[in-house]
Amino acid sequence: MTTSVNLSFDKPLPSYAQLQQALREAIVSRKLAPGARLPEERVLAKQFSLSRGTVRRALARLEEEGLLLRHQGRGTFVSAPDTLPAVPLAVVIEGDAARARLGFPGDLFRALMEAATKQGAELLLRETPHQRAAVEPAAFIFLLPRDQEMLRRVAATGKPVIAVDYQVPGPGIDSIVFDNVRAGREATRHLIDLGHRRIAYIDAQVSIERHFVDESNSPERLAGMREALREGGIRDETVWKLPLDERDIRRELPALLKRGSMPTALCAFDETVALGAWLAAQDMGLRVPEDFSIACFRQLDAPARGGIDWTGCGSTVRDLGQMAVQRAIERAEALGTLAAGQPAIPPGRVLFAPHQWCPGATTAILAR
Repeated sequence: MTTSVNLSFDKPLPSYAQLQQALREAIVSRKLAPGARLPEERVLAKQFSLSRGTVRRALARLEEEGLLLRHQGRGTFVSAPDTLPAVPLAVVIEGDAARARLGFPGDLFRALMEAATKQGAELLLRETPHQRAAVEPAAFIFLLPRDQEMLRRVAATGKPVIAVDYQVPGPGIDSIVFDNVRAGREATRHLIDLGHRRIAYIDAQVSIERHFVDESNSPERLAGMREALREGGIRDETVWKLPLDERDIRRELPALLKRGSMPTALCAFDETVALGAWLAAQDMGLRVPEDFSIACFRQLDAPARGGIDWTGCGSTVRDLGQMAVQRAIERAEALGTLAAGQPAIPPGRVLFAPHQWCPGATTAILAR
């Protein structure tokens, strides 16, 4: 064979099924390249300490699956790319797979499904990376991972690991994320360019259990805001931590705005926070943007909250999904080009989804 096949025999399975499972994994992960010729049955039998009948049965089952082609007098070959099944990618949503249908994770999972269909992959939804399945995944995609050590343990086995919407440092782990620092920086620069000097930031008090979002997003956007304030020579900063709920923000924000020097502009964690601020401003008799400017982070492939044309940086969940699936397939296919032996674990990478500036209609030049 052109590359080694590492058999990790599962004791309860019959010998032919163990070999079938190991060869299947090698084929779908491209460790055995399409078109590769397998050794003769007697050679495989000797290599794996099995009888020729056991090897023959395993190969026959793989032929029935469409993974192998047997040509009389020529030998047994791995199927050509157009006849191979989709690349199996495990999508791990820790603790409760039902989360894949809710809110942002639901949007993200649907984006992954769309990307998998276009790129020839099959998604296997799991609650842990260790769930048993008939097909061994070629790579793991983790949505909003909480247990970073678990990702590092999986990556240490040589399996490609992709973390989505969460930066997880470590060898073999690629993180596909929004560029939150840049988003916060560009939104604040925009407000400064409009003449605003008193700019507040609402740092969302995120409940992971309730909202299923990466709690690191808000501090990263705040860090970007602080960079822009320093560049603009603005030393004072106002940061309020409020629940990620527009009704709570609407209720609590007026009292904060009335303390001390009222800000003339606001950077919001996302559109939910921005809408709560908009409603609070209306309750106070303030007009947006004439009296009070609001910039926020936008999810461009979702309906705008409140039907408002928000000003700010935006990205699409579709881009996150496409990049995650593409990177997982690339990593899985790269395993097939490695020399025999333990796969090398590449350094981890951080890949940012494309983003764009949305002028919107919620900011204006500060009236002197």
